Order: sequence, then structure tokens, then C-alpha cells
Amino acid sequence: MVSNLKRKNAKRKDVKLSMANKGKKIPSAKIKGLRAERGMSQADLAKIIGITAGSLQLKEDGKYDWKSSEMFTMRRFFKVSLDELFPA
Repeated sequence: MVSNLKRKNAKRKDVKLSMANKGKKIPSAKIKGLRAERGMSQADLAKIIGITAGSLQLKEDGKYDWKSSEMFTMRRFFKVSLDELFPA
């Protein structure tokens, strides 16, 4: 019974995430591009930000939102504005 509830909640979460990103421009290309310019892997950037490489991949893919602390850390590291890092 408990495992069935966990599966239902996981499915709801997946639906919410996909609906939240539906039609929105995902800024992952800019972050991936900045990483590529510096020859960095996801693991390298993840270590700087303070998250796992798996979390970084999910965030770059638009499946999870960025925390403000992560955005500001990347902004400082890449020496760009938040508008450049996350274009509208």
C-alpha cells in the first residue's frame, strides 16, 4: 500500500514538473555553452556550485529549478549577469 502511494506521488510530481516547464524557454543551452567554453564537465561545475553532477544535469535539462544561491554562484564564476545567464 505504501509503495503504491509513493508511485502515485512520484507520477504527480513528474506531471507537475513537466507542466511547469511546458512552453517555457529553458536556459540550459547558455550554461552548457559557458561550461564548454571553459572545457568544464558537469562534475566540475557541480562541485563549484555545491551540488551533485546528477542534480546539475537535471537542472540543465529543465527538470528542476535553480536555487538562487546556485544562480549567484554561477554568475560570479562565469562573470556574467543573471540576465545573460538566464535569458528571458
